[in-house]
Amino acid sequence: MEQQTRYYPTNFKQVGRLAREPELKITNTGKKLSRNALAYNGYMKTGRVDREGNNSSFLEFVCWEKVAEVLINLPKGRLVEVEGTLHEKVWEKDGKKISDLELTVSKITPLMAKEKASDEAAQTAGA
Repeated sequence: MEQQTRYYPTNFKQVGRLAREPELKITNTGKKLSRNALAYNGYMKTGRVDREGNNSSFLEFVCWEKVAEVLINLPKGRLVEVEGTLHEKVWEKDGKKISDLELTVSKITPLMAKEKASDEAAQTAGA
């Protein structure tokens, strides 16, 4: 079975932390690309209460051209919001069908963690 790719037309946004140090690569056609993963906490449903859990999830993503240039300047662990289009890769290996989701990022926004933002606000207010 040849690899197939399914694209989902909806825009997808997620906030999380960069799971790896970004690296810039150049394709054979000269395009810039960078791959990484977004680590984010999911939510667990316990009884009637939804609460943030410690069950981290990872979403692989790819950035092209100018977005890739932004990504390579951000360190591992940086809090970011990514926005883009999801696509699913489907292939067969050893007679088993395998699928994987990946996000093609059209926009990446570096964010500040709440505790760092409140520390900086306190320092600014005290100055």
